[in-house]
Amino acid sequence: MAQATQQSYGIVRLGQTLVGIPIHELSEVCHVNGSNALPVPSDTLLGAFELRGSAVPLLNIARICGGHIDAETPHLAVVLKHADAVLAFHVDEVVGIANCAEADVQPLEEANGTAQTSIRGVFKNGDRFVSILDIPAIFELPGVYSTQRPGLANTSGATERLTRQLTFQAGGALFAVPAIEVYAAVPRQEIKVTAITSGPCLGEISYYGRRVPVACSVSVLGLGKTLDRGACEIVVMRFPNDQLLGFAVDAIRNIESFQPAEVADLPIWQAAAPRLISNVNIKANGQQIYTVDIAALHQHPEALNLASLSEPSVTADETTSKPDVTAEDGNVIRERERYLVVNAGTKVAIPLRQVSCITAPPKEITPTRSHLPGFKGYFSRLGRSVALFGLSEMLFAASQDDQDHVQSRRVVLTGADHKQIGFEVAQVISIEVSEWREQPKEGETGPAVQLGSKANRTVLPVVDLDALVPA
Repeated sequence: MAQATQQSYGIVRLGQTLVGIPIHELSEVCHVNGSNALPVPSDTLLGAFELRGSAVPLLNIARICGGHIDAETPHLAVVLKHADAVLAFHVDEVVGIANCAEADVQPLEEANGTAQTSIRGVFKNGDRFVSILDIPAIFELPGVYSTQRPGLANTSGATERLTRQLTFQAGGALFAVPAIEVYAAVPRQEIKVTAITSGPCLGEISYYGRRVPVACSVSVLGLGKTLDRGACEIVVMRFPNDQLLGFAVDAIRNIESFQPAEVADLPIWQAAAPRLISNVNIKANGQQIYTVDIAALHQHPEALNLASLSEPSVTADETTSKPDVTAEDGNVIRERERYLVVNAGTKVAIPLRQVSCITAPPKEITPTRSHLPGFKGYFSRLGRSVALFGLSEMLFAASQDDQDHVQSRRVVLTGADHKQIGFEVAQVISIEVSEWREQPKEGETGPAVQLGSKANRTVLPVVDLDALVPA
């Protein structure tokens, strides 16, 4: 029997309405603090905002398909892509990713049989209906403006922006998963053996009050040898319906992107079998890094069964009735954002949305006589020259060399591919989810963020890499 065609959708919330965006037409999610008006006659255009040095038109989606935004001052936006063009619109929340068979999509038509121009159809996800946006149709509507995708203006031919991947090692094999699919990267700890410990399930952990089942990566993904027992690092993956599943790994490595020339087809033995691996990335040094097929993972029976044992996050009512905030209430913004925790002389949190890649320190650096604080010089990466700064020196105006972390030093890259800047840190510790962020008062710097809650909470200073980048 032929397998039903599946399509992945990014699900966002507009007020009480759920909207689905075909994942291949969803460029990214970003924070937008205001927009600039454009001198064009259009009721559907709110203005434009800057994204990596390029202007992106901001659409009034309510004019296109109805609905409204709950937030009085919306800051979250999704960027749509079609061919080489982009536009964006505000949303209240990014709900997650859902898979749906094309046969389960119901077309949405008016009484006279005319198809809607902006909504392609609806499908049911859990107990809610999701309306699918017809992205090509939206780009072609009168009064809708778009611009060229950031990063393509000075290139020859259309090239897809490289997807950031979190890489990890398990049982001697190297794997990569899209960073956007990772809920958290948890530092090394013991996995608790419980009643669910059986087969590929090693047990469970408690992650900020949530019960997260942990699976053996080698058993589920089918590559590598026996996973080391005892304490493991854990990659927690998002699953549909706010469910989570952890994968025990030997070591979490880097966040990186793979060039098209590095991507190869799977070996015949792997391609011929039911697989959770989509391709293999072969590095110049011969390393083979296998990419996990997220759509296939979300349909894997054992993985789905284990993920269903995770406890859902607390409801909005519970969060409101039992606040876990230690800063002044009027100075706090509640949020659920992911942060990269690093050691830069002290522990600091970097918004993960600012991180384009994490890589090993360069072997060769071209020095310079520049007097910029922490500036080390330039190094070559992927055919481009990249400026390198020491993050601890920028923060503390003095070298914070630590011989205990020589082997763990990493370079955190920020910015678009054609103008990246690197910040060297002593150690990359984890990826964590925040509960609230402090809004700095006038004249103050260094806002704080709470990662986790209750006994597991950690309050760290936030380092804004965009603000650190020299003009």
